[in-house]
Amino acid sequence: MRKTHDSPPAQSDWHSLTGAQALHRLRSNETGLSTPEAERRSKHYGLNAIPRKSVNADWVILLAQFRGPVVAILLFAMALTAALRQWVDFCIIAAVIAINALVGFIQERKANRAFEMLREMVTFRAHVLRDGRELEIPAEAVVPGDLMVITAGNRVPADGRLLSVHQCTVVESSLTGEAAPVTKNTDPLAKGAALADRTNLVYQGTTVASGHATAVAYATGSRTELGQIAALVQDTAEVVTPLQLKLRRLSRQLSELVLVLAAIVLVIGLLHGRPLLSAGAWENSTLYLAVAIAVSAIPEGMLVIVTVILALGMRAILRKGALVRQLSATETLGSTSIICTDKTGTMTEGQMRISHLITPERHILFHDLMHDPQLVERMLLLKIGVLCSNASVENPDDELRHWRMIGDPTETALYKSAAEVGLSAVQLRHFEPRLDEIPFSPEAKYMATLHRADAKRIIYCKGAPERLLELSDEVEIEGKIRPLDAPERRNLHATFEKFSRQGLRLLGMAYRRIGETGSLAENLNHLIFVGFVALKDPLRPETSGAIAQTRKAGIRTIIITGDHRLTAQAIAEEIGIPVKSSGILEGAQLDQLTDGELERIVNKIDVYARVTPKHKLRIVNAWQRRGEVVAMTGDGVNDAPALKAADIGIALNSGTDIAKETADLVLLENNFNTIVTVVKQGRIIFDNIRKAVLYLLSDSFTEVSLVCGALLFNLPLPLLPAQILWINLIDDCLPAIALTAERGEETEVMLEPPRRRSESVIDFRLGLLILIICGTISALLFNVFLWLVRASTNIDYLRTIIFTELAVDSLLYVFSTRSLRHTLFTRAFTGNPYLLGAVGIGFSLQILAVYEPHLQRVFRTVPLGAWDWLLIAGLAGTIIAVIEASKYLVYIRPSKKPISAP
Repeated sequence: MRKTHDSPPAQSDWHSLTGAQALHRLRSNETGLSTPEAERRSKHYGLNAIPRKSVNADWVILLAQFRGPVVAILLFAMALTAALRQWVDFCIIAAVIAINALVGFIQERKANRAFEMLREMVTFRAHVLRDGRELEIPAEAVVPGDLMVITAGNRVPADGRLLSVHQCTVVESSLTGEAAPVTKNTDPLAKGAALADRTNLVYQGTTVASGHATAVAYATGSRTELGQIAALVQDTAEVVTPLQLKLRRLSRQLSELVLVLAAIVLVIGLLHGRPLLSAGAWENSTLYLAVAIAVSAIPEGMLVIVTVILALGMRAILRKGALVRQLSATETLGSTSIICTDKTGTMTEGQMRISHLITPERHILFHDLMHDPQLVERMLLLKIGVLCSNASVENPDDELRHWRMIGDPTETALYKSAAEVGLSAVQLRHFEPRLDEIPFSPEAKYMATLHRADAKRIIYCKGAPERLLELSDEVEIEGKIRPLDAPERRNLHATFEKFSRQGLRLLGMAYRRIGETGSLAENLNHLIFVGFVALKDPLRPETSGAIAQTRKAGIRTIIITGDHRLTAQAIAEEIGIPVKSSGILEGAQLDQLTDGELERIVNKIDVYARVTPKHKLRIVNAWQRRGEVVAMTGDGVNDAPALKAADIGIALNSGTDIAKETADLVLLENNFNTIVTVVKQGRIIFDNIRKAVLYLLSDSFTEVSLVCGALLFNLPLPLLPAQILWINLIDDCLPAIALTAERGEETEVMLEPPRRRSESVIDFRLGLLILIICGTISALLFNVFLWLVRASTNIDYLRTIIFTELAVDSLLYVFSTRSLRHTLFTRAFTGNPYLLGAVGIGFSLQILAVYEPHLQRVFRTVPLGAWDWLLIAGLAGTIIAVIEASKYLVYIRPSKKPISAP
């Protein structure tokens, strides 16, 4: 085969070609490529993907571990010990920096890989014509010559020349910077037209705002316009969450505190007569004290551990059925106080089924229709539903039960139901080809199509019953056309409300025969109303339980739907949201309210009916102005503003590409219960972060208190810098890393009110607990230290006691920090095997530090006897008892108060 068949022509002149010329040059046709040809081109051109910047190289991650004020202070301490030829301390500090960097490197590398894995899961689909059939394929499988079918809300998968358009507008701001949608057409343009003026082309990465179109792909992957400026879509910037920024600020503040304390130590030490430097007695010098303060105040690894908790949390959320697209969402989830959701697909199964066919003269169960072929001939309702829709089946030759439907759930239900009673959509569309279309929009609340039938033109229309009744002047009853007078309108409205109260969704159906003059829009009036199609979307059995769980968690669920108020009310009551008529607001009523008026009454509304996407944005903003943290679900192109404005934008996996791109969270399973589960996981993530911060800061502040106490009383150092670093690295860091694997208290976190948006990681209660732990351990150990000093105990023995006691305390009270809602004695020790392993390793290494001769020389320890261990055990037991009592007073007893939703 000739090479020219495999190489697309130059891209610069596609806009100057007609559609037929573009198809010819790409060796394609109106039915699309054949499957073998598409596979061959895929092998030649490769995937339709723009090369992205991968995660940081390993050496970049490793070097990043040596940045920041914390490491700078340790490096300064290391340089100082080297200058003074204190090689043991130099080697210890260097080893700590190296090990800390290695641990940070491993953990951050794992976190980056997790983030990359999640990013790779954000995939998009494309609809193409191949072998004359419409198929849904991964967007990266599109090849030059493919006929792309693009509809409102979808991302354009490749650069293409438009072949047909139906009121199609495309947002091209990612390329041109212009936010206004561009109206598309198929007319050839002059050569040299600017990119923004090429209205007959579509570009990869842009989004269809309205209508639909077909286009032949002429460039894929790096050959697209977007591929040429790939820097625009590469994630080159580091994603830093607000929580990480707060912790970085805390780290910087701790470093500043270290410098202040070090300066104070120098002044007080000199006032006490300590030498600044003492080559013969380095441990007694003021500068040595400053080094001890520096290393004791720094909780090494805190930022790395928080990053790991966030990464593991994202993976846990993925296992629960949701994909986090924004890292900041993991911490915001726990603060969610309002969930605004549609019922379709989240609270319901998302499987629309026809329940009744309702005409003015009869109400027919669909089940009966399937067994009475005589009724089919009179069921104009189903014919309108099929012709006035864009639903299709991927392979119509398959058995009906194996059909893979493409399109809107309501339209696919109509398509499939018609097939079940013998109405072939393919044949109907062949005999009555479509001439024009007005796509459905939330504002208009209807869809209309124009067809050629028996040398005449006919309009078919479906949509909200009240809207179609407004457009209709006549009604068809038993095959006869009658005026739609006031009594008949009242009768139809009564029927409509009767079925809506049963929780059914009703669609109105109408038609009109017209002449050869006038457009579809001009003739969309004086319709003939035919009747209603009632659809049922069964509730998920777990929805009621999920609603009850959110209420216990202080979270309020708001239903926002395009359905009729009676349908929405019936659904709300069925799932356990008691709602009065005054608690329902319709879109038309909402339009009459100012933003201030809406804000004043928003807490009284549980259900919004007949709303449009613009209403969703106002509802989100009203709740946010009241200080609530709002999660909003959406799936349509017009939902994007509300998803972006919400604190947590949640897109359905079945939704449009633009909704998924805008959202913070994508539900892989369209289930309300999944939303509740990820909110719960968000609370667990924040819980685990608090536990790690509590554990690490309590130890660091204890070490600072002991060193400062010794300085104020002009006593020898109770701990050497090497011993402090050992505790921070071995006895603190290993259990803290193991804490990241805590499964969390799934029941308890959902019995507490949502965390305030502005709430700090270290709130009053956590700060109080840190103070109690630090104060208790410091007071006990300092008194023991003071007693041993006065007893003229050998200084190495004294330090070994304090060193070991502090290490044992750290390894034991980590079990207390596993839960702040339960005492240590009511929670199993075996829930986290990683923690048991870390504590076991910590104890083993601590024993080596005390008894192994080489380590004794490094840490200046001496062997301890049985009575020493009894003293250590007694002190540890006392400390644990005080911590548990403090937990009860600060956390457990107050948590028994009842909570309520906003």
